[in-house]
Amino acid sequence: MNRSHLGRQVRKWYKKMSESAIACTLLSLLFPTAVHIFFQHFTITFPTKISGALMIKLVAMYKKREDMSDFDEHYSEIHTPLVKKYPGLRKLEVTRITGAPIGESKYHLMAAMYFDSKEAMDKALASPEGKAVAKDLMTFAADIVMIFFGEVQQ
Repeated sequence: MNRSHLGRQVRKWYKKMSESAIACTLLSLLFPTAVHIFFQHFTITFPTKISGALMIKLVAMYKKREDMSDFDEHYSEIHTPLVKKYPGLRKLEVTRITGAPIGESKYHLMAAMYFDSKEAMDKALASPEGKAVAKDLMTFAADIVMIFFGEVQQ
């Protein structure tokens, strides 16, 4: 596939996605004042016929609280080691949100966990290790976490 054909396919896909009410709603909910952070940190997913093999990314977004010191300590010392035990986990990325282009971000941290497939992710979440992660998450961040997943271009 030549470069100009790929460019046309990407523009066509982007136009379709930008017109989607679901995509627009999701973007506005996640980053109402900083949509470009979304594009900086999240991978744009292209249709399978363009991208080839896909991975699944499980994303956890954590909102800010008044005092995040207890959260940070628990997250780094207890929660992250549990997450790293997910069977089939290919990669873990943790991003501390340090700002937004306009105003201040309402998010404190983003964690992205990569799996080979949705089935691999589902298996990890249903495993004893996955249940331990979920149980721990509910003890320290149930009120501030938002979790979702999507396909990622490799």
